[in-house]
Amino acid sequence: MTSAIRCALLSLLIAGCATMRPNFETPDIQVTSFSMLPSTGLEARFKIGLRVTNPNRQALNVRGMSYNVSLEGFKFIRGVGNDIPTIPGYSEEEFYVEASTNLIESIKMITSFINNPKDKLKYAFGAKLDIGSSILPALNLTDSGEINLTQPSK
Repeated sequence: MTSAIRCALLSLLIAGCATMRPNFETPDIQVTSFSMLPSTGLEARFKIGLRVTNPNRQALNVRGMSYNVSLEGFKFIRGVGNDIPTIPGYSEEEFYVEASTNLIESIKMITSFINNPKDKLKYAFGAKLDIGSSILPALNLTDSGEINLTQPSK
């Protein structure tokens, strides 16, 4: 087979794969709650409530997820899970995941806050969802916002 024919076949294969999910929209993720669990040793554990909205016709069969939480740029909470529900098409699912702290990043963050107190903290939540597809092997989703430290939440 000549290299020109191989290139043409490869181009057709790539074009075919690109059209298999032409209207796929990236799902949305929101942090709905955040609470501390009983600690084990030096590590703090957290329970994080999430809502994933699927704007697509096809269900998202999530096989697993890795995630992290940053405060003011310090990525101090990380976790993984494989007990994530399927998110049907055109719907949303709420579920909880657990995560633990990164001790070194926590110390850096606390030191920074002591040296530079703030009224608001910027947070960022990042998740990588494995939906088991060879065409779309992982979805990277994010949520971010601010936590006001001076006003009680409603």
